Amino acid sequence: PAEKEAHGIDGHGRALADEMERVLQSHSFVKKVSVLAFALGALDARYALAVLSRRGLLEAQATPSSRWTPRRQRRPALQLHNFVAMGAPMLGLRAFGIYRFVFPAIRVRMVQALLGNGSASKRDAEQLCLADSGGAEHSGAL
Repeated sequence: PAEKEAHGIDGHGRALADEMERVLQSHSFVKKVSVLAFALGALDARYALAVLSRRGLLEAQATPSSRWTPRRQRRPALQLHNFVAMGAPMLGLRAFGIYRFVFPAIRVRMVQALLGNGSASKRDAEQLCLADSGGAEHSGAL
């Protein structure tokens, strides 16, 4: 069966976290990880790092408890060495200049048109414009 396509920053972030976890399982010698991300990908990467941290696979700094012991069945937690985000809208797309007079729903449609029309771009546009409702499926958002 085909994999379900991820939508929105949270969906992309979880998919990226799953892929990072698969790669890290096959590279058990890795102790530190650095992430370099650009634009919207930086938001996805930031979310993925939060997911990995929640899963106990990533920690902010090394601690003695992160050492592998035989009773632990999973790899020791990684240390985040660097996180570099370039051109990333970390605070969302704020309305500047004349755009501040545009209704939020219209701003979302404008951003969606820039991203390409479709359900995935609509969700990304809502999140970038800080207009997503969250909803029940996002109650555990990071």
